[in-house]
Amino acid sequence: MRRLLNKDWATMLGGFFFLFSVSLSSADIDQMRLDAIAADMQSRIDEERLSGAVLMIAQDGELQMNKTFGYQNVEDQVPMAMDTIFRIFSMTKPITGTALMILHDEGKFQLSDPVSKYIPELADVKVFTESDASGNMLTEAANHEMTVQELMTHTGGIMYVPPLSGGPVSQAMIAAGIMRPDISLAEPDRQSRRITSGISAGLAVGLQLFC
Repeated sequence: MRRLLNKDWATMLGGFFFLFSVSLSSADIDQMRLDAIAADMQSRIDEERLSGAVLMIAQDGELQMNKTFGYQNVEDQVPMAMDTIFRIFSMTKPITGTALMILHDEGKFQLSDPVSKYIPELADVKVFTESDASGNMLTEAANHEMTVQELMTHTGGIMYVPPLSGGPVSQAMIAAGIMRPDISLAEPDRQSRRITSGISAGLAVGLQLFC
């Protein structure tokens, strides 16, 4: 298998592997939709927003598109290949994202829904503003409830823990046991409600717990 050449670190970061799994009522995905996706991906290459990509789209176990774009190494003009190896992280995100897209197609939720509709512990979250002279966190009410769309697009205001983020909010998350393996997945949500958010939803990227 071809390995991603490593002469230019930025080039490596520019390559992505995309896998879409969809569940639709029709037997095949409309070719116009596939062409639109391919055209969008190619435009990202042409505009140098990505150096290269591998795109696969499957439906009901059948591969609908299998295509490469751009280069695995821009400097040497090495074309992207189907067997190019990428260094990628957070692979629970595409699984969770695919499940959410299926549920959205089925009308189970709207992107504008507040997250608290499904996770009540995340209602009335406070937003960190500053620390006082004693080091205590000062907070204020969020200007609106975090929506599903904001959670899915990393604009929900929920921060990562150290070393990926720092400051009082992420330190409080650690103190509350967010990353402790002996605590169930449900418990950290209850804890995080008592911690506050890093910034109001929708105002800035505040990497969230979507992994």
